[in-house]
Amino acid sequence: MKKYGYTLFLIFSFFNALSQMPLNGTHYADSLTQQLKKELPNATKAKSSFLLSEFYLRTDTAKAEQYLQQGLAHSEGNSFMQAVSLYYKALQMMAKNPELAKKMLLQSDASLKKFKTKEALLVRSMCWHSYAFRHHLRNEIKESIEIILHKAIPLAIQSGDLGFLGKNYFLLSAGFKNLGQHAKEKIYLTKAVSILKKANAPQYLAMIYQSIGENYISLGKLKEAKSNLDSMMILLKPYPQSEMWLEYYA
Repeated sequence: MKKYGYTLFLIFSFFNALSQMPLNGTHYADSLTQQLKKELPNATKAKSSFLLSEFYLRTDTAKAEQYLQQGLAHSEGNSFMQAVSLYYKALQMMAKNPELAKKMLLQSDASLKKFKTKEALLVRSMCWHSYAFRHHLRNEIKESIEIILHKAIPLAIQSGDLGFLGKNYFLLSAGFKNLGQHAKEKIYLTKAVSILKKANAPQYLAMIYQSIGENYISLGKLKEAKSNLDSMMILLKPYPQSEMWLEYYA
């Protein structure tokens, strides 16, 4: 893998771990845990369980597995949530069995096609994003770009989720950077920043500023790097406990 590809692995491993998590992570996890204690429909509890599973995936694999199993139990008898569950099962399998994880992502997408809701479209986009990301990590950059352009982005647009759309454009810009196509990289990175400024997704935007700042540092452009890191700091200030401060100070 190219040097920049390894940098992307570090960035996106963190980036993906934050995929549904706001900057106040502790409050986020506590809110989801409280949802599980209330008298709510099983589908709602399944969603909360799956999000908790994703939240803990990077820091506590035992908890991640525990919440995944809770989500699966709450999904019984609900064909939509069972289709969604394949995506979260795939996340758990990425490190252990990437080939099986890829199959689960495709199965989740296929199962969700019959549901015409925005939520179904978003999860399908998430499936293809993760599928493309695996190609990216294997340095199969052209394949990753094709998947993001023709699968993940159209579905994200249909879902109306600007945060996840911006995230897709960010991965796309990184692909073109790895290919040395810097004009296209700039086009899609600019799109990502523009979209994320409109979205209620400061976690995505903060990570993009961090990535851009890191890149400027590697190029010796310290003034430009500082400008982006300053923008990241502004986003993080209301969240002093956010672990993204570690990325900022690094």
